[in-house]
Amino acid sequence: MTEVQKTKTKKYRRCLVLAGGGGRLGVHLGFHAAAVEAGLPPDVLLGTCGGALVAALIHSEPDPARQLALLAGPEMYRFWCAVQPRTPANFAAALAGVARRALDVRHAPRVPDHDRDALFKVNGHWPQPQWRNDRAGPEVVVLGARLLAASNDIGQARSGRALMEAVAIGPSRACALLANAASAVGSGVHAGSAVASKLATLDASAISLSDAVRVSVTDMIYLPTAEAARSRWLGGAVDLMPVELASQLADDVWIDLKDAVPRWTMAPAWRAVLGFNAKRRQRQIDLTPVALRFDNRALERDVPRSVLTRELVLSRGRPQLRLRPCADEADYRRVIHSQFEEGRRRMRSAIASANPNSNPSPNERAASSTA
Repeated sequence: MTEVQKTKTKKYRRCLVLAGGGGRLGVHLGFHAAAVEAGLPPDVLLGTCGGALVAALIHSEPDPARQLALLAGPEMYRFWCAVQPRTPANFAAALAGVARRALDVRHAPRVPDHDRDALFKVNGHWPQPQWRNDRAGPEVVVLGARLLAASNDIGQARSGRALMEAVAIGPSRACALLANAASAVGSGVHAGSAVASKLATLDASAISLSDAVRVSVTDMIYLPTAEAARSRWLGGAVDLMPVELASQLADDVWIDLKDAVPRWTMAPAWRAVLGFNAKRRQRQIDLTPVALRFDNRALERDVPRSVLTRELVLSRGRPQLRLRPCADEADYRRVIHSQFEEGRRRMRSAIASANPNSNPSPNERAASSTA
């Protein structure tokens, strides 16, 4: 694609970034619901990690009531129950791995063994959202990382090479807007990281939305790599807060404020696997101009219940970290609804106080009032 052809592709009006989220994904759905209720619906969602799951759900089911019913429903509850400890992975070995990463200040010195280090697996069916072409709701772009190193490279010195490339997965319009884009975590101040300097794109026609979500949800600690579209993948954690990509997709970017990356777990994982400094990246994200930032900090204080609770147990005389789901479907539904209301409250507050620089059109107001 030439630069002339690229400039002819019209940018989206408003991009809502849904990033991370873990066991509090109901908050993300509340963010989107409040934007729609305010007459400011996003026309594209950019999802990473757990946020990709919510973005896909919103895209595949445009009715807000149905979105909440699906996220709080029995199928999603069964999915969370299917997240199980990996065998023979055990907590002691995982803890030793975390310690090694925390103590090693080098940036991705070797090709890591992602599958060996993963703590959990999904022992069941993943949710099955579907790509839509009827423009009934927002389009969705999901971020993942295609692994470039082969399995027989594990343990070898990286020697400055890129071990993965960030990949934006979405409709042809989004792929056109992101064609030849630089990877924010593989160029500039992060040049020389384990991430390739250029972003790659993958058209939605080449992969199911369910597989795209599965790709994005994998990470450097919890879930092993995914196989899809004839490639092996790590997740959206490669660029957890892709504010630069959102800016290339849309005129207005809405993105959240997050707590600092955990110093002894995720920050060392970013350094050891991705090869860049988490604190520097977070500062870069916070300084990038956007239309609206909404508060996603201190969730554990305001939304104490997660759909999964970490607990340490003894299994065959060895310590093991497990994720305990909600007690039953009714309990799970209450947790999701509580998260949803908190997300909606936070977004309403952000919209009311920030006066975003784009106003809803009459058509958008009408669409919001009938949603």
